[in-house]
Amino acid sequence: MPTRCYYVVLPCLAASTVFAVESTDAVSRPPDRVPESVCGGVEFPIAGKHTSQEGSGSTMRRGPAAAIDVRAGRAPCTPPLRRQDVFAWEDTTGLLLTDYSNEDFFALKVAAVNALVAARGDNFHFIGFFTNFLPHHQHGVANYGAIVNDVAGIGVSPTWNYSFSGLFTDRIEGFITLYDVNYDGIAPGAGTHEADVAQHLLAHEFEHRFGLFLPPLLGGRILNESTECPGFNGSHWNPRVDGQGGALHLGEWIGTNPAIGGGDCINPDGVSACRNTDIPGGHFSYTDLYLMGYASAAEMDAGNSELRYMNDACSAIVPYFGPISTFSSADIIAAAGPRIPTPLSSRKHYRAAWVMIHQPDDPPSNAERDKAIGMLQQMTIDWALSTLGRGTIGHSLSTDCNCNGVADEVDIAVGTSGDCNSDAVPDECGEDCNTNGQQDLCEIAAGLQSDCNMNGVPDGCELAGGEVVLLEEGFNGGLPAGWAANGVFHVSGACNSGPGCNTGQWAYAGRDSSCRLFSNDGGELVLPSVAIPQRGAILRHCSRLDSTPNQTYAEVRVNGEVIQRETGGSGVWETRTLDLSDFSGQTIALSFNLFTGGFASDRTGWQIDNVTILSGKTDCNTNGVPDDCDVAAGVLPDCTLNRIADVCELLPDCNVNGRADFNDLCDGTAPDCNGNDVPDCCDVTGAVSEDCNGNIIPDECETDCNFNSRPDDCDRLAATSFDCDKSGVIDECENGPLTLGVVRK
Repeated sequence: MPTRCYYVVLPCLAASTVFAVESTDAVSRPPDRVPESVCGGVEFPIAGKHTSQEGSGSTMRRGPAAAIDVRAGRAPCTPPLRRQDVFAWEDTTGLLLTDYSNEDFFALKVAAVNALVAARGDNFHFIGFFTNFLPHHQHGVANYGAIVNDVAGIGVSPTWNYSFSGLFTDRIEGFITLYDVNYDGIAPGAGTHEADVAQHLLAHEFEHRFGLFLPPLLGGRILNESTECPGFNGSHWNPRVDGQGGALHLGEWIGTNPAIGGGDCINPDGVSACRNTDIPGGHFSYTDLYLMGYASAAEMDAGNSELRYMNDACSAIVPYFGPISTFSSADIIAAAGPRIPTPLSSRKHYRAAWVMIHQPDDPPSNAERDKAIGMLQQMTIDWALSTLGRGTIGHSLSTDCNCNGVADEVDIAVGTSGDCNSDAVPDECGEDCNTNGQQDLCEIAAGLQSDCNMNGVPDGCELAGGEVVLLEEGFNGGLPAGWAANGVFHVSGACNSGPGCNTGQWAYAGRDSSCRLFSNDGGELVLPSVAIPQRGAILRHCSRLDSTPNQTYAEVRVNGEVIQRETGGSGVWETRTLDLSDFSGQTIALSFNLFTGGFASDRTGWQIDNVTILSGKTDCNTNGVPDDCDVAAGVLPDCTLNRIADVCELLPDCNVNGRADFNDLCDGTAPDCNGNDVPDCCDVTGAVSEDCNGNIIPDECETDCNFNSRPDDCDRLAATSFDCDKSGVIDECENGPLTLGVVRK
């Protein structure tokens, strides 16, 4: 596994001090040392000085795409935060100094985000907001605004609000607002009460992405805050829950008869933003990690030293002598359903971008930017600790693909790295499939390599070694070893809609008994891990999606990131192909995920068959051009439209004519009267069908006017029927005069 670097600036050392911690683990770990304070941001020279207004509603500075897409499964290196990583946005009308509405504030945020995305690329999962002034009013000390939820089993229906939000992106999941960066109750770094408050606020608001929306347990115990406890009402843990502490008001009760709040909490009430004692210093509990997709249900139960419920308590300050009960992941799943996606295919690594809203003529100062950066740097450290080293969150607007601790754009600007094709990716980070020291895209642009299908991979690399099948499955033997099906996904032969690219059985997200999805159904089909070669690969599968538009969503994910999302569907079997070249050189976890909302019903669901991952290309006519390019150019025919030239497909060839059977069927060379996708001659010779009269036509396809399950010709040959007038129709089937004592009318 390739080495990855995780960079953290440790302020109060030399200004340029950066520790690179190398790791060959699946997730990089931060250094053990936690900075005690922040002395200031580290600046690097960069071509083109930013003004305080990096974007505006009327003009947008378009910048290059990010060097590493957030879809990468491994934790990407991110450079040390710079002052430029805080994106300044002017509140041009002074809206936030007035009695503004939530809708007006949301519109202001959307305008800022659209400008940021236009300038820095669509590469972020969350957008955070500071102000550098005190607004007219605030919605809490901080808050989270949900845009999307694509997780089932956490108590809220999956929903996508992009079409209503006005955002020019379909990747952002939510907004975090911390308001005035100058508030003296929050501070950067660690070790002070104010620093702890800042980190609890950040962890608290980000955790709102996954909770707390859980329904009551089946016995009636309420897990989220409710009106049963005065003063507690919202999407946080109920103060009655003893989960060993967590940022989302998860309490830490100590003892029995009496039990009383304790632990490492901001406030001495045992329930307000406590660090977890099972993950010392962490902001999340094992139960939180289950809801966030970092831990399985079994890991949740094993990791929790206690998970209790104070049946009648509302205040952890007052000693509690009442009844106490326990619960586990099984109780949560029984009430909310299983979490989909499971940790096998959940996203682990996040990127957030931060906007500082300012008033006209009052752009963010260096000190204000530095304070924000200091809090975000500490959050990166705390997030890795709190997620057991399984997750990362980065806050830089830039990437660091070569892991040298310097933003890629700076490497290019100062000449440390070249950028031969001006794609903002240092040349050393680009693909070099033939290992000749030249980036593939640059060789293609210079005409040194051909790329007939324009996929960014030189044809020579795709042809080297021919086509290799990395994974292939048709489910006819059930769910194979190494695969996992969760929720409503299972292997079945039920609910077929007719012929297509499918075979006898398929993976099905739906219910066999009714051939329908129910509201709030969810399912996940996880493939075994697959190593994608440097020359890339494609995913080809047979798909039939029949669902309620804008209520049911079918996704293909790689390492938790969505690479394709569809809603509605055509209701017929279709062959789908997805390019996996973005993940060259990685071992990926690929999954199919289905989510339904609260109004999804009366549709079949999602059926998937013949899943294949292929690497490389074929050149069966040895002309030095990949066959799919020959097909696209019309040089080679492709009767079946499967992107494989007919002359390359030789098997199966049951009639031994040198052509694949499905090509014979496609162009009519071989008839298939019974529609079983096998030439009739093969049905007869292979004893699949009888041919009583030896005419190479399966008996089930011939005329049987008397419905005795035998062709009329064979009735005549066996003298069980006659054709006295030689009309070709046996007598008992003809209208007219008396025949064999039977009157036909």
